[in-house]
Amino acid sequence: MKLLKITLKIGKTVYKKPVSLWDDYLNFQEQNQRAIRVVQIDHQVVGICTLKWLSDYPSFAVQNIPEINDLLVAPNHRNQGIGRALITALEDVARLSDYRHIGLAVGLYQDYGAAKIVCAHGVYS
Repeated sequence: MKLLKITLKIGKTVYKKPVSLWDDYLNFQEQNQRAIRVVQIDHQVVGICTLKWLSDYPSFAVQNIPEINDLLVAPNHRNQGIGRALITALEDVARLSDYRHIGLAVGLYQDYGAAKIVCAHGVYS
């Protein structure tokens, strides 16, 4: 299944990631290196999340734990359950591939606040 090609614009927010990253993600999905889920509202991409089957984090990699990566939700669509829905969809993908655990790594930067809240609400510990 080929996903639509998205640009750096999600909703009205432009993310500072190279355009080539989106093409890479599509290629990674076709090569079974990632699973990607996208949420659209009124033909606009408002959220994206990927599940990286082989994490770059050594503790996840040695335990064969795939990693939730690049969870992005347009600011005007936050707090509506879109992020949680994206994570749940990727949990289902992992479960269907016989994984019992998935990882979610968050940074210490201010813009990682929403990911920390997801952890605090018991989705991940």
